Amino acid sequence: IILRQMAAPSRDVLLLWLLPGLLGYPSLDAFAEPEVERNIFNEMNFEKEIGSFRVGWQEHSKNDIRGWPQMLLKGGRSFKIDPNFQSKKFCMKQENVKKRAEKVDDRGCFVLNHDTPDLFSNRPDYNTTDDMLDFIADKKYSMYFGPEAKENFPGVPFRFALCFKNSPSACGASKNSENWRGLIDELYESAQKLVGELDLHVEFVLDGDVAGGNICNCFRDRWRPWVSTYIPGGGQAPGSCINDAFNSTNSTLGYDRYQILNTRSSSFEWAASQKFGRFPSSSYPYQIYEPKDQSEISQRISDFVSAPAPPHSPGLDFAINIDSAMFEVYASDESKAAKFARSWSKKIIANAFQPILLILPVEDNSLWENNLIIIFYTSRAGLTSSYSIFEALNGIGSNLTLVGSGSIEGNHGGCNVISASSLDQRIPNSKGIIIRCDSGRLVAYSVRKVYDSFELVPGAIIKDHLFQIDVSLDIQGDTGVDADIMSDCPIVRDVEDNPSDDVISICTAQLAVNKDRNLVLRLWKIRMGKQGGAITEVLSDKVIQTVSYSQGLSICSLGYTSSPIGEGSTESASSVALTWADSGTVYASIARWNNSDEDFAVDAKAFIGHGKYPKVSHLKIPYEASVDDKMSKESNLLLLTHGWGYCQNTEPRNKAASKSVCEIPRQSSSAPTNESNHSQGALIYSYGFLSDVERKLRKNEPMTACDSCVMHGAYGLGGVPSAKILLRKKGFSILGVHEGYTGTSGDPQECGEPKKQTEDTIVLSAWKAADIHMLNDLDWGCGSNHKQGDLIGASNNTVEKKTGGSRSESW
Repeated sequence: IILRQMAAPSRDVLLLWLLPGLLGYPSLDAFAEPEVERNIFNEMNFEKEIGSFRVGWQEHSKNDIRGWPQMLLKGGRSFKIDPNFQSKKFCMKQENVKKRAEKVDDRGCFVLNHDTPDLFSNRPDYNTTDDMLDFIADKKYSMYFGPEAKENFPGVPFRFALCFKNSPSACGASKNSENWRGLIDELYESAQKLVGELDLHVEFVLDGDVAGGNICNCFRDRWRPWVSTYIPGGGQAPGSCINDAFNSTNSTLGYDRYQILNTRSSSFEWAASQKFGRFPSSSYPYQIYEPKDQSEISQRISDFVSAPAPPHSPGLDFAINIDSAMFEVYASDESKAAKFARSWSKKIIANAFQPILLILPVEDNSLWENNLIIIFYTSRAGLTSSYSIFEALNGIGSNLTLVGSGSIEGNHGGCNVISASSLDQRIPNSKGIIIRCDSGRLVAYSVRKVYDSFELVPGAIIKDHLFQIDVSLDIQGDTGVDADIMSDCPIVRDVEDNPSDDVISICTAQLAVNKDRNLVLRLWKIRMGKQGGAITEVLSDKVIQTVSYSQGLSICSLGYTSSPIGEGSTESASSVALTWADSGTVYASIARWNNSDEDFAVDAKAFIGHGKYPKVSHLKIPYEASVDDKMSKESNLLLLTHGWGYCQNTEPRNKAASKSVCEIPRQSSSAPTNESNHSQGALIYSYGFLSDVERKLRKNEPMTACDSCVMHGAYGLGGVPSAKILLRKKGFSILGVHEGYTGTSGDPQECGEPKKQTEDTIVLSAWKAADIHMLNDLDWGCGSNHKQGDLIGASNNTVEKKTGGSRSESW
């Protein structure tokens, strides 16, 4: 019948999920790399060449070394740190100084911090310049800095700009000035020896108090071949030579040391109008320091692209205090000539709110290509639940095309969609979408192609049979609810359940807040017939905790997983991940079905941060999709998002002397609405291998940007986020939707503002995820390399006392 209908297709017959190959899908290539754009560096890097333009970033004032591994995985290639000159008295209180030598240097030391610490500060944990050298010499990071890095990341070495702070008179004759210069001499000699002996793919740049006019005044030939930044006007160290050096490379005067044009954001337009002086001949990118808002970043990219100067192939770097994911999103403004090929920031739906995202692979085992982007939302017109379907033929960063839209009705009236998932990874030989409504209903849909567009129609294929699913899992008194299909019920022993072609049972995990304000995890059994009708039964009802004020919850099925090695049972069981917010505090948990007890066992439950409106999603990587078997070793990825979170990387927090940026608010902090615990509308992500996330939950560790295994940060401002993690041919991307930011005042914690939207606008964001698939090959104790007893996110800034030998000998 279907073959006969193919000759004259009927709008009512072409069900996309019935015979995907036969029906001839279009090649969407929604998340493949655009062919017209190519990397100028290794595929693992974010920087892209767009025509003749390259845009990247510098990790600015990121002085806590615990955050560096995550920055490397996210694509960081350039770092700016702040060696801050301190007296012997201060240095004697520092753990990382005392553990290195029996006697503290009489001249003092360099601690890493932008703002100058108070002499009477009790903070003992500053990193030092010695810690920096230890880090780049550590064999754990040889993939980035060692000899092999020259093949992994060909071209420009990893760059560390040393922005010296709190100096005495740089060119002065005082004893203190001599001590300061002497410490820099020793740092220079140690660094140069290290780079030479270990053949490191690293270079150092002079910045701060040693740059500016001090280069031509007294450091013309000191510390060569290190180059220097050039700030019009001199920056921290103005001098009479600065103006001349903008157009001259006179080596006799030391002007040739100035190689990196480093301007304030407000000065870049002037520099562009001057055709960037003599800097187009430099092999280093131009650099703009510390913009954070999307409108400013977009304007500077426009200034760069439209400048009346020859194209500068090294490109443009932004020195950012914000999270790199936020920068990727903000720099992808489609209205500018230069945009990133692997990021998005698009207003896509107007007069709508409460978006829910679903990514639907059109072909089996092709998760990185042929995807439909389905967005469910509440339409302001009539307050109906609607959907829009998009495709992007040239990948992330290209134009989105609307290929379908409609409303969600179901058999029993409207449905306010709170979540949606596809069946293909949950039940064998099944295709379709399970939509969950806020009333507790589950409704099944399939995608149908109608000529060049798509639409959703009721019904789903379960074990090769079409079933109409529209059932209520409502229990009176529930005030919050989400559910997900776990499996076709092999996890439950039921002698009376004899599956046939006409009747089938599925199991559904449900998370809800009941009338007693208890957060409960239920297992439902749903028996369905092909002719319609369903019988529902609650098989378990597990109380997780009491909830004072629910602010959102989410659950997703993980399939069959086991607890991390050496921690709990290693037996595989049908599992779910759940997250919820209570009074401004976000929690997460992993639960597995216990066959012997016929109930859920909550293996891990922990506070993960401050905020509300949490969501959880899962990606299981099929073996066929692994890249050189790297990802098949650990095949489960988990993504957690929430709104109104703590924006960890901001200019005030990166630079503050009072505490490290890695010290974040804990669960016992003051009221969740306290400004120090959240940024207005901040959208927060955390993702990693399931085993790494679960180990953090077991240790009750909050998510942080200073963890080596689980990535974390802020990617924008807005409301009610919903996101998915996507497999690409090499690595991953993250795609999310959220309500547009409508704030009328600046963020008090300077998290970085997106362009403001009118009310009820849905925004799509996307960026290249960190190279977490590489963790299976790195000796960081993550993914498949985890060993029992490893501390996830352990500090790298504590070293043993040196008792002989050298960094090169230890390697």
